[in-house]
Amino acid sequence: MGLLILAGVHRSNNEATKSLWDAESGRPIFRSTMSLQQFHVLSRIIRFDDRATRPFRWRDDKLAAIRNVWDRWVERLPLMYNPGPEVTVDERLVPFRGRCPFKQYIPSKPGKYGIKIWAACDARSSYAWNMQVYTGKPVTGRPEKNQGMRVVLDMTAGLKGLPPALVSTRGREALSSKFAFTDTHSLVSYLPKKNKNVILMSTLHKDAAVSEAEHRKPQIILDYNRNKGGVDCLDKLTGTYTCKRMTARWPVAVFHNILDVSACNEYVVWTAIDPAWNQGKCFKRRLFLAELGKALVTPLIQRRQHLPRTPASCSLVRSLQAPATALATLPPKQGQKRKRCKLCAPRDNKTSLTCFKCDAYVCKTHCDLIAKCHSCV
Repeated sequence: MGLLILAGVHRSNNEATKSLWDAESGRPIFRSTMSLQQFHVLSRIIRFDDRATRPFRWRDDKLAAIRNVWDRWVERLPLMYNPGPEVTVDERLVPFRGRCPFKQYIPSKPGKYGIKIWAACDARSSYAWNMQVYTGKPVTGRPEKNQGMRVVLDMTAGLKGLPPALVSTRGREALSSKFAFTDTHSLVSYLPKKNKNVILMSTLHKDAAVSEAEHRKPQIILDYNRNKGGVDCLDKLTGTYTCKRMTARWPVAVFHNILDVSACNEYVVWTAIDPAWNQGKCFKRRLFLAELGKALVTPLIQRRQHLPRTPASCSLVRSLQAPATALATLPPKQGQKRKRCKLCAPRDNKTSLTCFKCDAYVCKTHCDLIAKCHSCV
């Protein structure tokens, strides 16, 4: 995950994976973490469920290949951050052109083809608070038609119909507004220009407030314009430093989107906790993602047993392993005895190294660079 995030920091989602590991033009941190062959193997064999039982679960759930990971991730989204009073609900499209049973075509989106996701985001910070993958029509049902109309009608169940005075534009002046109220809803009809009518419904506003500016827009429309971009802003943020790679498997594409949204949410939470972090610097989010990616790959670099061949990558590995190696090669205490390694039993393999966590005797085979036994990892 750390390498994917770092590839997004360098905006290398369209760059060949081989070039990231190139000895001359690549980034040293990629070769320092693992070999290109190992990265290809992990990318090829990664799965998010039990493949043997997938056909049985697939009958009732099209998202069965990644359902467990997706549900657990969505459950944790509202636990980390409390959104403000303005929340935006809109659709997102994860670009994907491979085979997928619920792939959607939305010509208004940049990617046009992909996986449709309903998202609820904070209108101010674009924190993704809840998400739902649209899997198309049910497995044993008819396709849902006029979905947008159905959502609007569900929300306006208490209304008997739109008043004709709000729908009609005949005889009305440009920039004029008409209102209608019920106990729970407010309706406004606004004419930005002649013969063009914009009708909005709100459950928040209770009065006929109109702006005094030249456009004379109602307050309902002003609030809508101010809060409608929460999900669109999330798409822009995740698309700038996306970690997605070319793949023909839709669960991997969904997993890449999980990483992008999680990294964006982490940045929102971190800046809310520490507003003074890197204050005054440009590209704060890029700096945060770079530190996040390095923090994820550092343990892998420290556990490497073989140094990479390129000088830059080799120097990076040695600089990160130097503190741990110095701690692991501390001279034994005076009078310290050699005892049998507790993990080599029944073999009689004696050692003077002890685990710094549980003080058990462990040999070099069963300890890391900082003399920590594998049972305490």
